[in-house]
Amino acid sequence: MRNYRYFEYEGYIQDSWRVTSSLTFTYGMRYLYFSVPYGRMACSQFPISVFQTYLNDRVVAAAQGIGGDTPFLS
Repeated sequence: MRNYRYFEYEGYIQDSWRVTSSLTFTYGMRYLYFSVPYGRMACSQFPISVFQTYLNDRVVAAAQGIGGDTPFLS
């Protein structure tokens, strides 16, 4: 279940200035604001020891140049 929300605002202004008949200067500025999500979010819960064991194994394998899967991503 995802019952959260955030606010997003955007603004953009643009102008053009014809310097000569063959040269036009166009410029603009954009402002974006993304608030921090808030509300109720579902997250998987598993013991931190499971993740810590996985992380430790991945650190050792990475030091040896061995790749691995990512079981927490799908």
